[in-house]
Amino acid sequence: MDKGTGVVTSVPSDAPADYAALEDAKKDAGFRKKYYLTEEMVKPYDVVPIIYIPEFDSNQSAVDLCKKAGVKNQNDTKKLEAIKKEVYKYGFAKGKMIIGEFKDEPVRTAKPKVQQALIKKKLGCIYWEPQLELQNQKYNRH
Repeated sequence: MDKGTGVVTSVPSDAPADYAALEDAKKDAGFRKKYYLTEEMVKPYDVVPIIYIPEFDSNQSAVDLCKKAGVKNQNDTKKLEAIKKEVYKYGFAKGKMIIGEFKDEPVRTAKPKVQQALIKKKLGCIYWEPQLELQNQKYNRH
C-alpha cells in the first residue's frame, strides 16, 4: 500500500483490534519500543465507552467480547475478525451514542451528524480515494 490519510483513530471500546493493540501496548515493553511508544503513552489510559449495544448489554462491546472469546493479543486475527463483524453490525444497526453532542441518538443517525459537525468546526473533511491506481504517462511506475 502506498497511500494514506495521515489520520489514525483508535476506538478500543468498539473495535476489537484496537482494544487488543492497546492491551498489547500496555503489557509488552518490546511492542512499545517497536512502535516508539512510552509507558506513559498507554498505561494510564482506560477504554472510554462511546456506544451502548443492547444485544451485548455493553458500552464496551469489543472489550467484553474479546475477554469472553479469550483473545490473547492482536495476533488472534480470526477471533478479532469474528468479533468485529458482530460489534460493527449491531453497533451501527442498534447501537446508541452514550457521550457527546449526540448522546442518546442511534449510531446510524448520529454518524452523519458527527461527520457534518467535524466539517463545520473545520476539524475534518471529506476524503475521497480513487478506486484504481492513477497513472501518469511521463512518470509511469512500470
